[in-house]
Amino acid sequence: MVSGKVRQSIFCILALLLPLGCHSGSQDRDRPPDSEVFSGIPIDRTITLPGLEGRVEVIRDDWGIPHIYTVETDPDDGMFVQGYVTAADRLWEMDLVRKYAQGKLTELLGLIMPFVLEEDVYNRTAFTTPRGRRIEDELAENLADRNPELYRRLQRYCDGVNAFLEDLKAGRNGAELPSEYRWLLIRPESIAPWLPKDSLAIGRFQQWDLSASMRGEVNKYWVRAYLTEAEEEGRIPAGTFADTRRSAPIEPTFVVPGFYAGAAAGEGALTGTAAADPGGTGGPGRTWKEHLEKVDLELLGRMVEAYGRIEGRRALRGSNNWVVSGRHTRSGWPLLANDPHLALYCPPIFYEVHLDDKTFNGGEVNLAGVNFPGIQGAIIGHTDRAAWAVTTVGYDVLDVYIEEVTTPPDFPASPRTVKFNGKDVEVMTIYEEFCIRGEVEPRIIPIEIVPHHGPQLADPDPLDDVTGLPAVDNMTFRWTGAEVTMDSLTVDKLSTMQDMDDFFEAVSHFEVGAQNYIGASVDGEIAYFPHARVPLRDPRALTQEFPPWMPLPGTGEYEWLTDASGAVRFIPADELPQARNPGSGVIVTANNDQVGVTADNDPLDDPHYLYHTRDFGQRAARITELLDEAIDSGGVGFEQMQSIQNDDVSLGARHLVPLLLEAIDGVMEAGGGAARRADPRLAEVRRRLEGWGLSHPTGTDVTGFRETPPTDEEIAESVAATLFNAWLVRFLHGTF
Repeated sequence: MVSGKVRQSIFCILALLLPLGCHSGSQDRDRPPDSEVFSGIPIDRTITLPGLEGRVEVIRDDWGIPHIYTVETDPDDGMFVQGYVTAADRLWEMDLVRKYAQGKLTELLGLIMPFVLEEDVYNRTAFTTPRGRRIEDELAENLADRNPELYRRLQRYCDGVNAFLEDLKAGRNGAELPSEYRWLLIRPESIAPWLPKDSLAIGRFQQWDLSASMRGEVNKYWVRAYLTEAEEEGRIPAGTFADTRRSAPIEPTFVVPGFYAGAAAGEGALTGTAAADPGGTGGPGRTWKEHLEKVDLELLGRMVEAYGRIEGRRALRGSNNWVVSGRHTRSGWPLLANDPHLALYCPPIFYEVHLDDKTFNGGEVNLAGVNFPGIQGAIIGHTDRAAWAVTTVGYDVLDVYIEEVTTPPDFPASPRTVKFNGKDVEVMTIYEEFCIRGEVEPRIIPIEIVPHHGPQLADPDPLDDVTGLPAVDNMTFRWTGAEVTMDSLTVDKLSTMQDMDDFFEAVSHFEVGAQNYIGASVDGEIAYFPHARVPLRDPRALTQEFPPWMPLPGTGEYEWLTDASGAVRFIPADELPQARNPGSGVIVTANNDQVGVTADNDPLDDPHYLYHTRDFGQRAARITELLDEAIDSGGVGFEQMQSIQNDDVSLGARHLVPLLLEAIDGVMEAGGGAARRADPRLAEVRRRLEGWGLSHPTGTDVTGFRETPPTDEEIAESVAATLFNAWLVRFLHGTF
């Protein structure tokens, strides 16, 4: 093995932290040799690593962020070192998330908490393919076969992680075992090597959390069943369910408004089928009530509760991003911002890094950004000529099916079958081993799989005496992420992006867990492309009686459309929402409706069905409002972009406070009794809310939250915000 060296410094050197765009063109010919540049940086340590082809310099800035420079070496040495330094900083987090994604937490934690096995069964089920395999295995095999060069680069990242593991085992190069392992009495020898499929599993896990709707679909069905029954029995007013079923946003702010309107008017015919059979029952002679009789509502409730616990612990939802054309900025250059709203983990969910193979090595990569620890490159960031940002889209890419199951008398010797298109189709059963730390024998839990849909929904309580779901209530799910895709190409191609042509090419490979990708380049262009696989559905699965956001009959009438070869048909790429240099000069996304398909409260009457509902639109509306103000005041600058990210004004409060004040007036003037009318606290509440500017500052002088004490105005705003939000939580709970 050829040995290489990594040098690290704890000092920030300004000469190497100039804007990335300064290392191009004629400036490259004038820059000093790398020996002169690096000679002024004190060496903290020198590491010799088998597997490096040459020399790599790692400079840590004041924030601890590694800047990785390859110097006269193999260009993929930077990827190797990214793996090494990420493991050095975040090994426990990487290992924990890897096991989480693969349903192997019990191997690390045992049953230290009751929910650990629950999480494992849920994740192992979610990432079982219709073919009965692990999706990460299929992704790794596909990548190695279809793009061996990219697979090699991923392997180099893994090699770097494993080089750190070897240092850890040998006690070399200052490698230290994270304290979490020591607390659990885990030795370095017990930590498995890092494999390409581990990185792919983490990526798919994030895509699941940002696109799957399994719990939401079961919950909507459960709510519909109970409210419908209560209406029929007269326990609640007729029409209550219809009142709770809202698709339209509160603030009608859309990313590319009119995108489908133009196409529908003849500027490119669309190929959707949503308009067909708009009011039908979804099948000959079948009603939703007949469909409902096949489900145990108590079981549904337990599933909703269990999946809610699991998803609630993750809390991965939402983000904002926006980009402003140079004609609206003070500098004349585009400005782009990203504000990911992901879980506040410790350590953080993102890992920040700068990879540079271009400045000193003549390569193609000069990339700064963030990614999830365990994944190479950057999922959000910029090169020396272009930048990109992401938020969650929310396309409906998962359907739950209620299967008609037949169990033979000699089951399990003979398999169960499900009715599909008039035929009996055999159900596949795989037996998953869950190795639990502290237990000698693994627990065996079966997962049943319907080949044309996917696995059954996860067992809501793997610790009870019931294994799996009862045959009569067996529900399965079909998710686009259960199929093999090449999403890794997006991250790889973005790492060398130079312009918006490169942007569209890179994002076209992102097919699962759709993101609102926005981009900007030094050429002055801005763009938007939320590409993903969005299935075209049978018209019978696009009705209010049988909508795609609730479990559907699995008997064959409510499927994803296929072509002559049997391959699933998806919305064509040019018919997905997108924009390049829009006339407004601004693109804003905040998980809101992209094109306005929910504006009329009916998401099924547009050229394509994209989703049932999206964010209420208030965040997007507020960002747009502030950008408009900045543009009207002389243009958007860096400070305005920061201010918008830190804005804490509530548009929800803007809607509700006038109604709340009206209600308080009603109590004080006519209702609530003399004691309540005379209560001075109620008058004070009204006074504070009436004078509230709708912001939410930190009103307490707590070290770590503020650098200076709050002003009287901030304290008043904070008190009013507390009053409003304390009321809002109770109002929602008391109403719904």
